[in-house]
Amino acid sequence: MLTRIFIFFIFCEALHSCASFSPLLKKKSWDNKVLTVETLSLFNQKIPTMENYKSSWEGDWLLRRKRLALLDKLLANNLPNIIFFQEMLYKNATDSDAAILESSSLAYYKSFPVSIKEDPETDEEEFSSIYVRLEDLPPDAIKATKKVWKLEDSSYLIFQKLIVNRKPLYLFNVNIPYENKDPEKFFVFLRNKIEESIMAQEDCLNHIIVAGYFGSEKLQDLNLMMRFLGLIDTASGFCSEGQMCDTQNPSNPIFNSSSLENKFIRTDRIFVHKSTRIENAGITYSEHTPSLSSFKAKYQLHSIAPSLRYGWQTKIKFARCSKKL
Repeated sequence: MLTRIFIFFIFCEALHSCASFSPLLKKKSWDNKVLTVETLSLFNQKIPTMENYKSSWEGDWLLRRKRLALLDKLLANNLPNIIFFQEMLYKNATDSDAAILESSSLAYYKSFPVSIKEDPETDEEEFSSIYVRLEDLPPDAIKATKKVWKLEDSSYLIFQKLIVNRKPLYLFNVNIPYENKDPEKFFVFLRNKIEESIMAQEDCLNHIIVAGYFGSEKLQDLNLMMRFLGLIDTASGFCSEGQMCDTQNPSNPIFNSSSLENKFIRTDRIFVHKSTRIENAGITYSEHTPSLSSFKAKYQLHSIAPSLRYGWQTKIKFARCSKKL
């Protein structure tokens, strides 16, 4: 259905989109600053372990802390300017993703957390959060407003409008659950809310980042929808044959020990406006560390990755501000 809806748009885009931005691109009038942008689900450990294993890792904070310890080291090396997190957990002042990471690698970041839901079985609260760190700009200099949309199946879209050096930056954090039965409906919802949010703004309408987990179904419809909004997948041109770009990946020991079907899919994505210069893109947080003997016995985990899926990273330069989407 979405394919039919966007056929006319794609035809028009082929005729006009390059012309719309050709003066901008010829002048190469992008910002000098390269921004490193990442997205990573921290995995709430609600996906069961593989079939025939009786032990559940749900609520296992020893495993979670081991994962976060590895992530903390990798974050300190990557030092992203903007990172989108999904499935952050809080149990108490000690067992808290935010508290653990903010005591070290994320100590000098400005955070924008949003509570998503509570789990009475594990007494945990789940969050979505965006962390921002920009050179020569203290965290309290970044101001933000937000809008939150949640669907009944635990899908959500969070819009954060940041004011950075008196210029707006529009960030959308996306999460669609594994059990979603109607991804097409979610994509239409996503398109409408992004368009509605951006068209209500006045300047820098091309300074947009949409990031998160988009599921594994109807991804062609997702790309068509994003093109309708003037957005492009940062993976374009960076995932040629032989490059590992699948964030959902059987090489990940946690994914491999889960009950999910073993297949390669790039489910975690970052979209930016088509005027943006993409310097590089690829998976990140794919490193492993040795496991504990107890994890080997309980979960058949012989090594540990930071999360259930690998993250996605891109390096970008924004074009000069535009009042058109």
